[in-house]
Amino acid sequence: MLRHFAEKQRIVYEDGNVLFEAVQDVPLIFEEALTSTLDQIVTATDPLRVTLRQQVELGRPLPQFKPDELVLAAELYTYLSGNAFFIAMPDDVRAKYVAAYQAEYSPAILDELNREQIRALRNGNALDPAAYMFLRRFKGAPYRIEEGSVWDDRKKIWSEVYLRVDEVEAVLNSDLPTKRSDTAPIRTADGELSAWELMFLMPKRALADGRDGGLCDVTRYCAIGRMDRQMVTTALSKSDANGKLTLFEIYGQSDEDRQLSIRPHSLRHLQNTELFSGWASPTRSSLNGSTADGWLRATTTTTAAWQRNWTRSI
Repeated sequence: MLRHFAEKQRIVYEDGNVLFEAVQDVPLIFEEALTSTLDQIVTATDPLRVTLRQQVELGRPLPQFKPDELVLAAELYTYLSGNAFFIAMPDDVRAKYVAAYQAEYSPAILDELNREQIRALRNGNALDPAAYMFLRRFKGAPYRIEEGSVWDDRKKIWSEVYLRVDEVEAVLNSDLPTKRSDTAPIRTADGELSAWELMFLMPKRALADGRDGGLCDVTRYCAIGRMDRQMVTTALSKSDANGKLTLFEIYGQSDEDRQLSIRPHSLRHLQNTELFSGWASPTRSSLNGSTADGWLRATTTTTAAWQRNWTRSI
């Protein structure tokens, strides 16, 4: 059984801007794939969930630090941009960290990478070009030395340049709306659901993760969002209208894989058809709570073909 928020549950003359929790039978052919996928999503998004909960409870975008704390500007770069790399390093070393993290989504790998870079920074290693340009262009909060005074006009030595956390938070709150997390709770039929309780969380505008072999540090990045219905549809369904790549096109291992596409509405029909084949009740098996007798007769003859194609897609 899968708990979810069902569609088409609005009660006439009642508030329709709330979500209704329901349960869904999972067809046997999808059970293993669904379970392993959701387990992996929970593992990958758990660090985001921890940060978002702290942001909601403390009302601050950088809850990992005290408001008056001074932090190395280069270290804060990862919190502000999401880019895990702020020290220049050979491509093969970067690739090693990316591959290690993507193999198991372990926060320990990101922590190790961060420690090694801070050590390299203090030893005088150069900044990564992306980090250097970001910090050169950063405005709104003054750079400071370790004891707190504002940095003067002399050339910056990045191992000695600091930012005060509350001043950076003020910039995030006033000048960088795309870096604000989705902290508003969601209304449900039974009350409210905190944003951090959702499964499908993601880093917002973490551009480095998809560029030049980059990696988003989800344990530190400050901007966390939730995936809405349209974003999920765009990620799964090929559309020439929006021109965006699907997950299959990005991560497919063969040309055939990259041509795959899922239409969520058709997937719902397939799930219901599979449940009916197992003698489940139509009213119980429908994802949206409505019966499906009309389309059942129309799709029965194509079920076998759908199973071959959709099972590979999932």
